[in-house]
Amino acid sequence: MTFQLQPEVPVFVGILLVTASLLVYSLRQYHRRGRTPELLAFIVLLSVICVWQLNAIFVSTITVPALILAANNFGNAVLVFAFIYSFTWFALAYTEQTRWINRWTAGFALATIAATSVTIVLNPEFMLKANGLMTQGPVTIAGITFPEWVALDLTLTPAFRLFQLYTYAILLLGGGIIARYLVANRGDIYTGQAAALCVGAGAPPAASTALFLRVLPPEWNPSHVAFGVTAVAFAVAIFRYRLLEVTPIGRKQLVEQLADPVVMLDDHQRVVDCNPAARELVDAPEGGGGM
Repeated sequence: MTFQLQPEVPVFVGILLVTASLLVYSLRQYHRRGRTPELLAFIVLLSVICVWQLNAIFVSTITVPALILAANNFGNAVLVFAFIYSFTWFALAYTEQTRWINRWTAGFALATIAATSVTIVLNPEFMLKANGLMTQGPVTIAGITFPEWVALDLTLTPAFRLFQLYTYAILLLGGGIIARYLVANRGDIYTGQAAALCVGAGAPPAASTALFLRVLPPEWNPSHVAFGVTAVAFAVAIFRYRLLEVTPIGRKQLVEQLADPVVMLDDHQRVVDCNPAARELVDAPEGGGGM
């Protein structure tokens, strides 16, 4: 078996390094600061992205048709499902809708992965038809010249198109969950937090749309870059606005739910917020920030 270096490999390696760094940091925070549901879902999502990048690097550096097809099939049968389900898991956990994360939904997710895997093992060309190796290049990018390389010419089957529609629907579901959360809590969420969630949730569906509508050819697959964008954006949403600082949602829960009176003052000792217990104590009207 011979090896080669395709132009996409540096991109895959870069995304892998960023995602792996975030994964290590997330694991440390998970054990140090609190084992929250959204952080656990984010760790699983990062793990899937790391494996996906390793698989992409493998596909882009080998020249054996059977192995290239097998790696692509592994990505479609396992990694794609793992990504869309962990993406939706994160959306549910972050928006505090964990009631939908149960043995039934988990069982359904595992069943789809198992069924697709068995189908592809029995018929390796169920989603992708291999047409043999083709030569591409050479090409120069950022001053680096990549010599000729070989790639497996693949034809997408109708089953793959249906598979794309399903994955796109699940990604839209996850994005819709986050969008609904942002709208419902628009008065209690920082602008940066909302932007991070929007970017993270929107990147994968945007990449899938570009591929499905054939705006970009398969060889210019933007999905890997979208995964990196999602990883960084969700990391900002978690660590910048959830774990390392008191977020508006966290402040709201603190102010509104505590049984003891709580009064918040600004730098000039003026009352800027209080909870119902404090308002009741001084007979202040409901809905007013001051007393």
